[in-house]
Amino acid sequence: MSARVHTHNPTGSVLSGFTAGARVVTAAAIIMIFVFGSFIFGGQPAIKSIGLALAFGVLADAFLVRMTLVPAVLVVMSRKLRSLRIRPTLAMMPSTRPISSTASAIARTTRSSSLTSTS
Repeated sequence: MSARVHTHNPTGSVLSGFTAGARVVTAAAIIMIFVFGSFIFGGQPAIKSIGLALAFGVLADAFLVRMTLVPAVLVVMSRKLRSLRIRPTLAMMPSTRPISSTASAIARTTRSSSLTSTS
């Protein structure tokens, strides 16, 4: 979201997010596949089948869903939703004000709205 707000390029934002997270997703998937795959060498048939199912599930989730399907859907949907022209609101943007000034601003708005609603 933040890359789209700053660059106004949805496809480039998906690409930058993909490249930023690809190494982490791949490393975590490989580690989990090896750990769950090691259950296959266990003695009990139930543990073997659970290990095989978990290893295959992690493989499918990491490489098919997270690395292929999700980026493709985001790019296609960004092209389709471009006509809506949804502008980011102030609530979506990160605040640059200190927390104390933000809290006092919220308190002022709450007090002013409660005063106007009782009148």
